[in-house]
Order: sequence, then structure tokens, then C-alpha cells
Amino acid sequence: MIISNSKDIKIYKEACEISVSMLKKIGEEIRDGVTPLDLDRMAGHLCDEHGVSAAFKRVNGYNFNTCISINDVAVHGIPKDTPLKKGDLVSIDFGIIHKGLNTDHCWTWSVGEPTKADRKLLKAGREAVENCIELAIEGNHTGDLGFEMERVAKHNGYNVLKMFVGHGIGKTLHDMVIVGKNKPTILTDTLKWSTTA
Repeated sequence: MIISNSKDIKIYKEACEISVSMLKKIGEEIRDGVTPLDLDRMAGHLCDEHGVSAAFKRVNGYNFNTCISINDVAVHGIPKDTPLKKGDLVSIDFGIIHKGLNTDHCWTWSVGEPTKADRKLLKAGREAVENCIELAIEGNHTGDLGFEMERVAKHNGYNVLKMFVGHGIGKTLHDMVIVGKNKPTILTDTLKWSTTA
């Protein structure tokens, strides 16, 4: 979505600040014995407290506030009632709708201290996202971001699942702009997008 006025940019920043603060609170509850369904319910309560809607519940047929992927589930896992255990990697994908604008964030945590292999994976994911943030400047292309994410993944010995790409976001959760290795959309100062490593 192209946000074309300063009012919407301000609202979008507010929405992101609210969403990130909520995701941090949810992450603080990740520990041995807690279930993904518990975390999802917490997300719903936080939405109520902040007067926002859970963006994912607006996806036709989806009845959860979050997507929670455990260990080798790549993305968009459905929250279940199976307790987390020490050593699990937990990725929570979460977004809100605030004053008509959507957010979409995903963070990954370790239940307890991560293994050496898990630390490497977490570090590579963070590096890929941070590198993309540096490249997200007016005049670059969405393909530059996708290429960098794939470069970081392969450099660290990981593969990329080609069917998953970043996307535009704003008044809709999944907008037409696609962030992938071979995507030519030019970035502007008003283009908003979401990408996950």
C-alpha cells in the first residue's frame, strides 16, 4: 500500500509501536509448559486492552489471533494446546488493525537457552532482516531485499523456501507489492511492506 499523507504515516507508526509492544509482552510469557494456545489467547486479551483488532482473524476462515510455529514448522503454524518445552524454537507471527491500518510482525524465541545450532539460525535470521532494513531506501527494488535475505541464508548454510515472500501491507494485510528475489517494484518513501526471515 502506498501511504500518501503524513496523517496515515503517523497512524502507521503508532500501529507498529502498539503491535511491537504487544508482541514483546507475549514473548515474555514463552517458557516451559505454556501452550501456543495460551499465547494466542494472551494476544487476544492484549488486543482488547489496546482497543485494536487482531489482523489475522480477518483472514477468511482463520480463527486465531496469531500464527505460532514451533521448531521445524517454517511459517504460519496454527496455535495448538501442546505445551512448549525447553529447547523449542517458537516463532510468533502477529499483527493488528489500528485505525484502519494493518501491521504484521514475526519474532522467534528459544524456550530456555538455545543450542549452538539454534543460536546460529536466530543470528542469521536477525542479520537477514537487519540487512534488509538498511537496503529499504527510496530507489532500491523489492528484489534487492529478497536477494539479500537469500544471500544471508545461503552464506549461513540455510535454504530459502521460494513459496514464501514478503508483501505489501497497510489498509489490507496482504497487499499487492511482493518482496522476493526477482521482484522489480521500486521502493518509495511511502511504500510499506513486511518481510520475514
